[in-house]
Amino acid sequence: MATERSKKDLQRNSALRKCFQALVDRKQVNITMDTIKLMLKHELQINLDAFDENLQNVLPFMLIVNIRNWPGWQKSKEYYSGKLNFREWFLKFRQYIILRLSFIIKNGYKEVMDEIHREQPEEKNKSLIERGTQTDHLTPKEEAPFCITIECSPKILSSLVFIDRAGDIILSHHTDNQKVVPSFRQLINWPHVGVFFMSADLSFKRFNRPEVCRFLNLGFNRIKLDKSNFIEDIKIVNPTLPQKSYSLTLLWAYTYQLMELLRQFEKDINSKHLDHIEIVLEEFFKDVYEWELNNSVASNTSVLFNIGHSSFIRSKRAMMEKNTFHRGISPEIIYSETFVPKMETELTYFTDTQTPSTSDISFVFLDTLKKELEAGTVDPKIKVPRLTYSCLFCHITFNNDVDILQHIISEHDSEPNLVCQKCQKPSNMNSLARVRWKHVCGKKN
Repeated sequence: MATERSKKDLQRNSALRKCFQALVDRKQVNITMDTIKLMLKHELQINLDAFDENLQNVLPFMLIVNIRNWPGWQKSKEYYSGKLNFREWFLKFRQYIILRLSFIIKNGYKEVMDEIHREQPEEKNKSLIERGTQTDHLTPKEEAPFCITIECSPKILSSLVFIDRAGDIILSHHTDNQKVVPSFRQLINWPHVGVFFMSADLSFKRFNRPEVCRFLNLGFNRIKLDKSNFIEDIKIVNPTLPQKSYSLTLLWAYTYQLMELLRQFEKDINSKHLDHIEIVLEEFFKDVYEWELNNSVASNTSVLFNIGHSSFIRSKRAMMEKNTFHRGISPEIIYSETFVPKMETELTYFTDTQTPSTSDISFVFLDTLKKELEAGTVDPKIKVPRLTYSCLFCHITFNNDVDILQHIISEHDSEPNLVCQKCQKPSNMNSLARVRWKHVCGKKN
């Protein structure tokens, strides 16, 4: 049945085919509303009578809109040069129209009303619709008239491949057996990884929130990234609580004395955990220093910023069948991503106070803790700051670094190289995470 229908569509008396042929020949096309409805009913197998009145009125206009916006018009040069078969081209055109109209039918007509309103308003009252196009002079649009929604695990998302097969774009994914094991410092700067630091007097968090945009791109379109603000957002965490500003010098003195005190009882504490605490503290102070906000930080406040001051792109060419290469045709479809590393750093609270009447910087809580530890009246383990972790992509919380590391390795897998949008130098995820996403750009000013 499907073969018979295809043959009927290709018959000379097919209105859709005549319309397609006229547009290919760069001719003006005059179509009556009655003809459009016949196209929908008989050639596209859409039963208009089965829908409500609003949808019946929308579909004819959306047919015209999608005829005009079909991405395949950009292959007209291949047709004129003899590289593209007319029958195959028309069938893909018809398939595109059917898919677009099916989407509208399944998802309702409201979301496309704005698109119709952008058309000439007087067209709605016409019984004759005129439409023409210059198929060999179309320029690429900023955005396609459709989007692709892919639901999959993160490890598949990072390994997507689009295969050009006889003009169709087939979605697949490749497997990469190479396992990348990031160090702890790299882990807490890894995309979508969050870390919470919690102690009796100090609490903060660091959330990696990269801005990632994925899209299919035509090969001759250069990817452009808008320049983003270094500090994107500063907000109060809890409006009902006060804010208080602290200098980096004060906070550094507190954390330094805390770690010196805990190191004295290292035999009773997991030394690896203390190492991790020091690294998390170091990265927190580097965040605040990178802001350049008078070397200070406010409690009950979060700052979202472009860590490393860089932005990246990466692209994968569509894989093609071997016989396609023999025809000397280069791939046109590119799977592209833009990647802007961003960090959200929040000082939740700091409650310790300086000891009065002392020449050196000291703190009430730390002085009390030191006396308790030396007297043996408190277990050092319960005074050690706690670290918890989160995968912001999967919305999962982990109580230790081993579990989140295993999650990243098994569920997210390795990430392809990122390329500086300015100098085109590639960098792997490991090296960028190790240096806080700093990239020495080779482009000359």
